[in-house]
Amino acid sequence: MQAQDFVKSHYETLQSSDNIIIRFLTSIIAWIMDFAQVLIIGLATMIILNMFVFSPHTIEGVSMQPNFCSGDVVITDKLSPNFTGYQKGDVIVFQLREGQDLIKRIIAMEGDKIKIENGKVYVNGQEIEERYLPKDRKTEIRNNDRMEEGVEYEVPKKHLFVLGDNRAESSDSRVFMFVNPEVNTLKGKIFAVLIPLKHARLFDKTQSMQVDNCR
Repeated sequence: MQAQDFVKSHYETLQSSDNIIIRFLTSIIAWIMDFAQVLIIGLATMIILNMFVFSPHTIEGVSMQPNFCSGDVVITDKLSPNFTGYQKGDVIVFQLREGQDLIKRIIAMEGDKIKIENGKVYVNGQEIEERYLPKDRKTEIRNNDRMEEGVEYEVPKKHLFVLGDNRAESSDSRVFMFVNPEVNTLKGKIFAVLIPLKHARLFDKTQSMQVDNCR
C-alpha cells in the first residue's frame, strides 16, 4: 500500500507540475497575442494619422531662421487646411520638385499684388508688418532672382507667394516665383516644433524666436 501511495502521490505531483507549465505557457501566449494586437492597432493608427492628419519634417538649412533652426523636427498639420484653407503668415511645407520639400511662409495669395522695394515687402500697395522677423531684417532682390526691384506682380489664381524668414539665405518666390498647389504638392502647415526640447512649442505665426536659439 505504501508503494502504491508513493506512486500515486508522485503521479499527482507530476500532473500538477504539468498543469502549472501549461497555464504558464498559455498566459505567455495570451500576453503575446494581446501585445501583438495593441502593436498592430498602434501602427495602423500611426499610419493613418501620418497619411491624413499630421506628419513630422526635419528642417534642413538656415532659410527659416530665427524661427526654425536647421535640425528642428516640426509637426505639419495636414487636416485643418482641408477645411479652413491656408492663410497669410502660415508656414507651409511643399514639394518644389520631386524629392525636394521646402518650408516657407505665405506672404501673398491669389489676386494679391506683391512688390519688393528698398528692402520692404508690399502687398496690395501696403507695406506688410512682419512681427515674426528681427526688426533690422530687410528683404532684398538679389542678382539671381527672377523678381525685379520695385515691380509689382499679381499672384495668379490658386497660387501662393512665399518667402523664407532668413531673407538673405532663402531660395523662395523671388527665385521660382509662385507656388502652384496643383504642381507643388502642399504637405500641410506647421503647428508645432517637437525637437530639440529647448525649441519645443506650439507654433504662433505672429511671434519670433530669438536669433541665438539657432546658434
